[in-house]
Amino acid sequence: MEGAIQDLWNSLEQVNSIISEPWCIGGDFNAIMDPDEKIGGKPHRMYKSLDFINCLDNCGARDVGFTGPKFTWCNNRRPKERIWKRLDRVFINDLWAQRFQDNSVRHLVRTGSDHRPFLMKCSKLSQDRPNYFRFLNCWVKILDFYEVVKEAWDIPVHGNDMWRLQFKLKTLSRKLTHWSRHDIGDIHKQVTIWEEKVQNLEEFDINHNTAAGREEVNKVHAKYTKWMGLHDSILRQKAHIKCFKEGDKNSKYFHCLLRNNRSKLQIKRIKNNKGKWVQNKEKIAKVTVKHFEALFNLPEPVLDHNILECIPKVITDLDNTKLSKLPLQEEIKEAVFSLSANSTAGPDDDIEIFSSRGTKSIKLVMKQIKKYELSSGQKVNNEESFFLTAPKASATRINKMRNSSGFMDKKFSFTYLGCPIYVGRKKIKYIDIMLLILLKQFSNFWKDTLQISFGECINVKRSISGAHGETYVIPKQRAELASGVWRNKA
Repeated sequence: MEGAIQDLWNSLEQVNSIISEPWCIGGDFNAIMDPDEKIGGKPHRMYKSLDFINCLDNCGARDVGFTGPKFTWCNNRRPKERIWKRLDRVFINDLWAQRFQDNSVRHLVRTGSDHRPFLMKCSKLSQDRPNYFRFLNCWVKILDFYEVVKEAWDIPVHGNDMWRLQFKLKTLSRKLTHWSRHDIGDIHKQVTIWEEKVQNLEEFDINHNTAAGREEVNKVHAKYTKWMGLHDSILRQKAHIKCFKEGDKNSKYFHCLLRNNRSKLQIKRIKNNKGKWVQNKEKIAKVTVKHFEALFNLPEPVLDHNILECIPKVITDLDNTKLSKLPLQEEIKEAVFSLSANSTAGPDDDIEIFSSRGTKSIKLVMKQIKKYELSSGQKVNNEESFFLTAPKASATRINKMRNSSGFMDKKFSFTYLGCPIYVGRKKIKYIDIMLLILLKQFSNFWKDTLQISFGECINVKRSISGAHGETYVIPKQRAELASGVWRNKA
C-alpha cells in the first residue's frame, strides 16, 4: 500500500513538471495533512504525512479549503470502531490562482457511499468594491512628494491641536490621491510599457549596433529600473512583509503571497440570524447590513455603576485634571511617531479565569461576569468561551459546569500561541502539533514552481524568526524528524 501511494506522489510530480499551464486536481488522495483531520482509531503520526506534504510542495500546489462538514470519509462501523477522515480535497497551482481568483469547495451530504461528494466553483474576482486611501511607501522616492506634503500641511487650520492634525491628515490624503492618479499614473502599467520599450530598443541595438542606440537603451533601462523599484515596493507593502530590506526584490514571490492572502480574506458564506447559511454575494451583503443595522439600533443599555464602588480611589482630583487635559503638540507627535508605519495596534482579548471545582465558586464567577456586563455594556461571547477541567472529571460535574456557566467544555491537549497545553506526561502526539506548525510555515512559502533561490533564502529568515522555538523543548525523535524536513527543503 505504501509503495502504491509513493508511486502516486511521484507520478503527480512528473505530470506537474511537464505542465506549464494552470491546473487543478481533486479527489480521494487517501492521505491527511493534519492530525485534526482524523477522529477515531489510533492517533495519527505526522511522519505518515510527510511524503504527501513534500509532493504538494514540489508541485507548488495549494489547498483550496472547504465549507461544510470537516470530514469526507467514514468507515461506517459501529461507534467504538468508527473513523472519520478528510481524504478528499482540491489543489490548485499558482497559475490557476492567477486566472481564477475566487475558488471554493463545498462538502455535500453522503448518499450511499463512504465518501462525501464535493462541489467546486471557480470564477474571476470582481473588482466592484470601494477604494480606500492607503499611503504607499514608494511615494517618498518620487521628487514631487515632499512638495505635495508641504503644500497640504501649510494650509492654515484653526482649532485645537488634535482637530488640526485630523484636518491636515484628511487634506493630505486627498492631495496625495489626486497627485498619484494624475501625476504618477498606474505604476503597474508603467512597468509593462517601459519593459516593452527596453525590449524593442534592445532588438534594434542588436540589429544595428550603434553607440547612439546603446545610449538610448541605457536611458530607457534606467527608467524601467525606476518603475520596477516602485512596483516591487508596492507589492512588498501589500504582502505585509516586514523583514525585507531595501533591494530585496522578487515580484513573482510577492504576487504569490498576495494571492494567498486575498484567498483567505474572501467570505464564501455567512449564517443569518435564523441559523441558515447564505452563499450568494448579494445575499451575504444584505445579511451583513441587516445585522449591523440591528446592532447599532439597539436601545441604549441601562448601566449599573455600583460595581465601581468596590474600586479604591487612587486617582486624585489633580491627577484627573491632568488626564482630562487635551494633549500637547509634542505629546501628539510622540504618539504618532511611535506607531507602526504598516500596521494597526489592537488589544489582546484572551482572558483566563481560574476557579475551584465547587459549583458555588463557578456561580460566583459568573455573577461577577454578569455584573461586569451590566456595568460596561459589553457582552461575553459564549460561542468563543469555553472551560477546561481535569481529565478525570466526571460527566455529571462537566454538565453542571455547562449549565452554570453557559459555556461548552474543551479537552486537553490544545494549542495556545503555538505551544501545546496538556496535563500529565509529555506525549509524541503533542509535539506533532508543533511540527505541523513548522511544516505549514515552510510549505506556505517554499514553492518550487517559483524557481527563485533568493526568495527561499528570504523564507528561511522569515520562518525562523517567526517560530516559537524558545517556548518548548522538543523530544529528540521529533527533532530528528524536523531536521529531515529541513534537509529535504534545503
